[in-house]
Amino acid sequence: MGLGILCLTGCYPQSTAGPGGKITRPVKVIQVRGEPANETLTLIGSIEPWQEAILYFEVSGIVAEVFVEEGDIVAPGDPIAGLVLDDYELGLSRAEAELAAAEAKLALLHAGTREEDLDVSRAAYSRAKVRAAYWTSELVRMTKLFRKNAISTSELEQTRRESDAAEQEELLRKAQLQKAVAGPRKEDIDAAAAEAEARRQAAALAARQLKKATLRAPFRGRVERRLLDAGAYVNVFPTGGVPVVHLVDRDQVDAVVAVPESLFSHFADEPQVEIISAVNTDIRAGGKIIALGQVADRASGTYQLRVRLDNPEGRFTSGMVVSAEVKVESTRQAIRIPVSSLRQAYGQSPQVLLVDPEANQVIAREVQLGPIAGERVEITAGLSGDELLIVRGQDRVIAGLRSQQQEADQRYDTMQSELREVKLNGLPPEQQTRLREQWTSDDQTTKLDAYKNELEQYHLELDDFRLISTYGQFGVTEEILTQVPADERESFCESVRADYWEEQAQQQPAANQQPPPQQQPTAPVPAGASAPSDTGGNPLPSKPDEPNSSKGQGAMADNISRSDSWERTAFPAHRS
Repeated sequence: MGLGILCLTGCYPQSTAGPGGKITRPVKVIQVRGEPANETLTLIGSIEPWQEAILYFEVSGIVAEVFVEEGDIVAPGDPIAGLVLDDYELGLSRAEAELAAAEAKLALLHAGTREEDLDVSRAAYSRAKVRAAYWTSELVRMTKLFRKNAISTSELEQTRRESDAAEQEELLRKAQLQKAVAGPRKEDIDAAAAEAEARRQAAALAARQLKKATLRAPFRGRVERRLLDAGAYVNVFPTGGVPVVHLVDRDQVDAVVAVPESLFSHFADEPQVEIISAVNTDIRAGGKIIALGQVADRASGTYQLRVRLDNPEGRFTSGMVVSAEVKVESTRQAIRIPVSSLRQAYGQSPQVLLVDPEANQVIAREVQLGPIAGERVEITAGLSGDELLIVRGQDRVIAGLRSQQQEADQRYDTMQSELREVKLNGLPPEQQTRLREQWTSDDQTTKLDAYKNELEQYHLELDDFRLISTYGQFGVTEEILTQVPADERESFCESVRADYWEEQAQQQPAANQQPPPQQQPTAPVPAGASAPSDTGGNPLPSKPDEPNSSKGQGAMADNISRSDSWERTAFPAHRS
């Protein structure tokens, strides 16, 4: 939109005092133009850590030491706390010894029977075979003698028993020799291998238990809370253990936002979303959508949107309330104007003041308001574009008055040009060139000074408007503030408020009495200043008489002064 400064009839130059000695300044005008109706969707959410964990011991024992404090930054694998290790170290040593025994037994079976053992088995079998042959022949001889009645029955039976025992021993030694020659059975080897594997698993479990006795960080993060001290006993059964620390990864965070169904489609195709702190708008970052829920929450009917943010400086903290903004482009043209340019009296439609350059006149026009975004509001009806809109100083003009800006500018430019041509007449060309350059520089300096003075006056009026908005209920008015030095107005308003509440406390009616009707408070008048015309309750003043129909700048200034006083008293909240 184009910017401009318009001086309407009845307004005074920056350095000119108006009625009552009050300094006035020109109004500010912008050119209204249509622009794409791009919208910025804003939703509220909160920050959650990308990774967060409360760490527990997985084994029982007595805590020997906690290695971290709250606020420490730990890397993956850094020790957090440790248990007393004596029992776990002994358990590991025993398991390793049992494993070694089982593996040795298995190796023995794989090696088979030694040659020496085979020789022993062969020798034993040969001896048993010879002994069995001896007792067999002896039994034959003793049988013959028994038949001849040369020996007794008992002697024959004793010989038969010795012969049977020799035969059994021969069979036994033969079987042992065959077993030694065949070597270990496959079943025996498999059983020994299984036992060795079981011992190996037991040793690995003991080593793992010993490792778990030292709690380590699973990821990089910050220790938010330390929940355990040295000397405490940790029992993982049956409660599942005792929490040790609360660890949070702040290098990346997730903004979790609730998206209504009507805006679901806008976020479905938008990979990037800007996240802004709801308290400090300087804290902002662009994030990537990593998940958009497809199932609505039954209570709120919204869908969960999760946005991943890089947070290397830790500016976003867990639980922080944030807003998610995404820009939606549109081909529709919209007209947006500053909210401060609106005028709305009680019971009337909002209006704006326009400048008609052809008629050189100020026009009041009703408008219909659309959505408000920050300090600008969309106009849905009443403006078509290319109008000249007054955005500041509306209280210093009256609709229907004609502007003499163009005529004044033309007369001034003409007179200045004629005067400069007279001065240049007869001068050498070099001197004429220097004078023209100096005049150009002076013109630019004058304009910059005027803009600077205008900006200072504007900030001063903004401070007055803020004070009236805050302390107006205690009787502070513009007429009173103009009689107080600028650097003392804040403290003056504070004292007015304190006096008002002190007076209210003294006049507090009894509980069983009907309180008297309250009147609009009136602020005290500073020392040396004239009291404002107020009749007890600041009633709405009567509208000024019809404008002075006489011509000339003095009459026009009189009209503006009277109208300005009435509008500022009747509608103080609508001043720019």
